[in-house]
Amino acid sequence: MKLIVLNDHEGELARAPAMARIKEMVQVEIWDRPVPASDLPQLQRANFLLTLRERTQIDTQLLDHCQNLE
Repeated sequence: MKLIVLNDHEGELARAPAMARIKEMVQVEIWDRPVPASDLPQLQRANFLLTLRERTQIDTQLLDHCQNLE
């Protein structure tokens, strides 16, 4: 199982104590930037997405690349 954290540009979730516990349960990949269109295909690997910023656009274009979300 893979969790991708989107747009953690300040590293808040990467440093959070709870992240160590989450990493015991699933593979975690933290993106520290907005999601450019060229990176959308990489979201196919994600079973879970976690967004941190209200400016992260969760639209049809993004969701079309997330066939494995649980």
